[in-house]
Amino acid sequence: MHGTVIGDLTIEVEEPEADRIVLRWKGASNTRDPGSTLKAFFDVVFAEAARRNAVVEQHFEELTFFNSSTVSALLRIVTEAGRLGLPMTLHYDGSLRWQSHNFEGIAALSSSLPFLKVESIGEWPAIERVSLQKN
Repeated sequence: MHGTVIGDLTIEVEEPEADRIVLRWKGASNTRDPGSTLKAFFDVVFAEAARRNAVVEQHFEELTFFNSSTVSALLRIVTEAGRLGLPMTLHYDGSLRWQSHNFEGIAALSSSLPFLKVESIGEWPAIERVSLQKN
């Protein structure tokens, strides 16, 4: 299985075991409407996961930004995985406030989607990081 590139976003695919598909989100998801491209990609991922009875493990720790369109698309992806009964785990960087806020909201879905796990990697609670640069 191959990854995908959508503008500044790259999703790499690793298949370390037959029952595990790992997706690593890297860069920034800042395109205006990533939903249709992400849906097409995840249709392939979900078909393969169902065929192999594999968990889909997604890592967002190297993601530098995603916009509200990506959050909406991700919610649809998570909901579809739940509808299909596919186990999914989302890993995010808990030391980044913007990731914590978004994934805490997604984690609230886990009570209605028993196949979904949302796990923080990094410091807890999230701290605000401010960078001061001289021009």
